[in-house]
This record gives sequence, C-alpha cells and structure tokens, in this order.
Amino acid sequence: MALLAARAGLVGAVVHYKRAHHMAVVDRGREDEMLDRIAAVAKEEGVDPRVAQQVLRTIIDGFTLLEVEELGPDA
Repeated sequence: MALLAARAGLVGAVVHYKRAHHMAVVDRGREDEMLDRIAAVAKEEGVDPRVAQQVLRTIIDGFTLLEVEELGPDA
C-alpha cells in the first residue's frame, strides 16, 4: 500500500508534466518496456512473468484512469 500511495501522490506531477509537454496520457511503447522489464525481474525472482505483468498492467490501468480524469480522454 505504501508504494501505491507514493505512486498516487505523483499523479498530479505526472498530469502537470504531460499537460505542459502536450503528451498523450497513454504511451504504449513505454508501457511495453515496463512490462518486458517486470517479466525479466519476475523470472529472476522465480515468479511467473505473466503474473507480474498482469499485476503491473492493473496498476498502470488504474493510474491511467486517474490521469484521464484530470487530462481528459483525448489528451
């Protein structure tokens, strides 16, 4: 919970940055990089990479929703 709370605390800064730089809410390329990295780390730790990727995907989607609420769906 502490890590999720810390990430939630950054949403405002992320929204501000994306708005200032005219960035889209979603960057699929960056998300794919993160998912590939978490799969590699999971494998090293003996965790099924699919499980780790699903957890990360859920976190990404949840915070993306918060960003969309702030920036709008067309940002």
